[in-house]
Amino acid sequence: MHIAPHPRDHVPPREMADKLVQSYMQTFGSIYRVLHIPKSLEEYELYWSNPETSSQAHVVAKLLLVMAIGTVFQPRQEAFVLRSSALQWIYVAQTWITTPFDKCRLTIEVIQLQCLLIFARLVHDVDGDLLRLSAASLLQTAMQIGLHIDAEINDFPNISPQEIQLRRNLWAMVLEIVVQMSVDSGGIPLIRASDYDFKSPVNMDDMVFKNNMDEFVSFIQRPDSLLTRLQIAAFVNDFRYYSTTLLAQSRCRGTYFQKKRGAAMGLGAAGSSVGGVVLPIALNELLHTSVGFGWAVRIIGFIVLALLLPASMFIKSRLPPRKSSLFMPSAFKQPEYAILIAVCFFATLAMYPLLFYFPSSGIANGMRTKLAFYLACHTNASLIAVTALFGFFSGVIISGTSISLASVPKDPRNIGTYMGMGFGITAFSTLIVPPVSGEMVSRYDSFTQVSIFSGVSCLVGAALIIRRRCMLDMGSFRLGEAFWCDAERVQCLNDTSKVF
Repeated sequence: MHIAPHPRDHVPPREMADKLVQSYMQTFGSIYRVLHIPKSLEEYELYWSNPETSSQAHVVAKLLLVMAIGTVFQPRQEAFVLRSSALQWIYVAQTWITTPFDKCRLTIEVIQLQCLLIFARLVHDVDGDLLRLSAASLLQTAMQIGLHIDAEINDFPNISPQEIQLRRNLWAMVLEIVVQMSVDSGGIPLIRASDYDFKSPVNMDDMVFKNNMDEFVSFIQRPDSLLTRLQIAAFVNDFRYYSTTLLAQSRCRGTYFQKKRGAAMGLGAAGSSVGGVVLPIALNELLHTSVGFGWAVRIIGFIVLALLLPASMFIKSRLPPRKSSLFMPSAFKQPEYAILIAVCFFATLAMYPLLFYFPSSGIANGMRTKLAFYLACHTNASLIAVTALFGFFSGVIISGTSISLASVPKDPRNIGTYMGMGFGITAFSTLIVPPVSGEMVSRYDSFTQVSIFSGVSCLVGAALIIRRRCMLDMGSFRLGEAFWCDAERVQCLNDTSKVF
């Protein structure tokens, strides 16, 4: 027994339905190939042949969603009048999809319904903030019935060419929705290119479909563009690519300067820290307005894009391209490089717990939430004006890591490899910090242990950097091997100290 009205109870008169369906077919239907047009029109005519006895509720639900989308393409005044009906059709279709009636959930028809429902909610701005969750459900359902596995490549039995094309079109629409929701929400895409096996849908109208697969013309533009957009969305929305950006900056600056390379990179790092102050504050302020998360992230992205475009347009490589190795084992035979890697590891291990838990500690001690947010920004600002002790040292660590790594190789062309290996090893410390720090805070219900852990790591890094400084025997502190104490070296150390 049904616990809700049948979807056919909400279908408008035939004349209105024909108009809205035609609007959909001429617009959305020709671009987003969710439905197989000839089959859908046959089902539509079959429904109207006897609407009262039609038992195919999924056909009626699709009709309601198609009409809801079609209303936005009517003249403005008429579209405004039809909006209330469109919203009702959306809610009826959504109720039918989600309620546990006697129907199979894992079918092509249900995937089509979910796609149409997301499009209808998108064009009518219904629960826009929750569309990403609906896209996740759609993706999981599509993968559960195997749409991400190409039927032709994997020799699925008893599947006609039309069904293969329908599956490909439908999977392409699922990916379109996933990419769109990722861009709108500012989140990482829910799937990677390596997670599916997918051939291009054929570039052929549904009306002229033939059974011979050999006559199909390969459709190129949409899949290629789709894969590129999927990768762009993953890159832009993944905060972990920040280290890649730092690496690119350091490599570009490093190859342009043979002398004073450290000073040049230090100035560049200082400029980056200005962004580390301004951008988080701007994002935080935008998040507390009616702009919303999606547009807040986009606005910050536009600001960064405006800053990057001039450099990207006018910069050119000073050095000719060459083949370089991704890994140079010989670099680790240099004592100063090996010690520097250890220094960077422990310095990062010391810095990140405080960056993570400064705001939490402030809130725990009665500080307002919004004010606690600015603690992290203050730490970056200190690279320019020394306003806090931790900020001073964290600024040195953030900017000094890339500068130090770039100063080791004698050949500037190896800077990228040296820095890549260094950041790759240092990255493990960022994976260690969150679980270890979180466990200490949870177990002891205090931030003291995290502070001790950070302090000890910092001391270890400091001891190692002093050792490296002694090995390099450069600059004002000409300690040389005097650090390793025999009688002659102690005398050398005393002589050096007299100079100062």
